[in-house]
Amino acid sequence: MLDRLINFFHEKPAPNGDGRTPTLNVKKVIAAGTLLVVLTVGAFAVSLIWLTWPVSELSIDKSGTFGDSFGALNALFTGLGFMGLLVTIFLQREDLKLTREELSETRQEIKTQSKTFQQQQFEESFYRLLTLYKENLSTLSANNILSSHEKSYGIDALSVFLTRFDNAWRKHKSYKFPDHIEDKEEYVYLLFQTSHSVFIRQGRYIATFIALLNMIEKDSHAAERKESYLAILSSQLTIYELKYLFYQSFIMTDAAPIRALWRLSPSFGQRLGTAGIPDSHRKSFEFYWECLLPIGSSRCNPMDQGKWKAVRKRTQKHKRSLSKTHLGDSPQVDEKKSGQIRSMRQSYP
Repeated sequence: MLDRLINFFHEKPAPNGDGRTPTLNVKKVIAAGTLLVVLTVGAFAVSLIWLTWPVSELSIDKSGTFGDSFGALNALFTGLGFMGLLVTIFLQREDLKLTREELSETRQEIKTQSKTFQQQQFEESFYRLLTLYKENLSTLSANNILSSHEKSYGIDALSVFLTRFDNAWRKHKSYKFPDHIEDKEEYVYLLFQTSHSVFIRQGRYIATFIALLNMIEKDSHAAERKESYLAILSSQLTIYELKYLFYQSFIMTDAAPIRALWRLSPSFGQRLGTAGIPDSHRKSFEFYWECLLPIGSSRCNPMDQGKWKAVRKRTQKHKRSLSKTHLGDSPQVDEKKSGQIRSMRQSYP
């Protein structure tokens, strides 16, 4: 019954089922409220007439008294009106609360969408600049060591520079970093001069790489994701690029972002530790720039040392036994076996 009454005072949804929430039918509510008030006043008047019947006199005084008897009904409707006002204020308060919550959720969604959009823009710029870095790398050129008329490009050009550097450094025959301060200064000076004479500064290539680092540092809004992008960048570099960037950061005064990269990024620090750079050159870098470079993880054997030696002994013993077995097959035995096989072939029909 109550459901029917509620459905009666609500508008019926559209027949096409557009998903709208049914709302109150204002005309029906006003008509029902007016009818309820008329019926209530009429019933009260009839009850008064019924209780005071028969009426002995019709006068203005009697009529005023009859009208005053509706005071209780007026007080009832006034109280109901006040309660309705309180209910309206309470409902409006709830509506305002819901509106605030919806606005707060909307602002949060807008912030999330804004961050997502900014992150997408950053990633597009990052990969576009990474592509430009690869293009600049491919334009690097160097004359071949064996033939000056031929040139190498890209990674091969960096390999030519590194080979020239190794050949030039061998002439100094300095492989161990000294202990005394004066000897250290002379060692660093020789390394600096050799690097400066061999490694030609490729301005556009270096500038693009530094621009990549600055973009990750300044434009990446999520600080915890900076290392993720640095890991992506380090995975794209070959050993030749790492070595070339290391020596360029050693001799270039304006390569501070690259020097900070070796020290602060775990990804690049690990790559640099396994790039095969001589320990004396790493110490020279630390001495010259007054910093510490990370030590790369060594390729340790997960097996226990004693067990590893036992396995090695068994393997060597197995190899010796196999070699003795092969040496034991003399030519006479082989010839005897071959004769038996020939006789079997002849006897076969």
